[in-house]
Amino acid sequence: MARLYLDAPLAVGQTLLLPDDAARHVQALRLREGDPVVLFNGTGGEYTATVSFSGRKVLASTQSFLADDRTPAHRFILAQALLSADKMDWVIQKATELGVAEIAPFAAARSTIKLDDARAEKRLAHWTGVARAACEQCGMNRVPVVHPIAPLATVARRAHDKGMNRLALAIGTQRAPHELPAPAADSATIIVIGPEGDFSADELTLLDHHGFARLGLGPRVLRTETAGIVTVSMLTAVWRLV
Repeated sequence: MARLYLDAPLAVGQTLLLPDDAARHVQALRLREGDPVVLFNGTGGEYTATVSFSGRKVLASTQSFLADDRTPAHRFILAQALLSADKMDWVIQKATELGVAEIAPFAAARSTIKLDDARAEKRLAHWTGVARAACEQCGMNRVPVVHPIAPLATVARRAHDKGMNRLALAIGTQRAPHELPAPAADSATIIVIGPEGDFSADELTLLDHHGFARLGLGPRVLRTETAGIVTVSMLTAVWRLV
């Protein structure tokens, strides 16, 4: 059944005019009058609905509510050094599919991507759209928060102040995911992934200062866009969070 994200309040018994992107989705799927769809707005739960048409307008009438978020109890926050557009999109898409709760892009010392304020704002809006589309596909009803780009120091300090479990993937580290003790199911873990070329010495010192435990994934060096997704997957498995 088609799932449609709507940036609007939802309730049972509504008839809503679908925005252009959702309407195009309905038309692309060649849905007909009365066909069922699922609506969600990213704040939790989903609504069954049926579609109808009025000229070129596409409408949806909500019928029932299901309070199922399909969101893991344990909150993963993926802090990812900036990547090129297509690679960052891929990371956000796959992180959403894995149930990551927050994605925190940051500018690292060795990041090759530099964005001015205007481009960063546009990129943030685009990344949020990628996360919403991934939720439509994977069935998660809470859209991950994609934070504005921040310095690594800000990301690290925020995680420290909130008392999260703090991990940093660093090349050459021997400690593997299966060696980490499982945290409380309802707690939060932030995983910081550096750029190609890894963190600088100053960045590692900063992370150490804020209580980040260094983590490794074995003798092979993964690309930065792969590393975070693999780490979340491995921790989900070894901590039995599925």
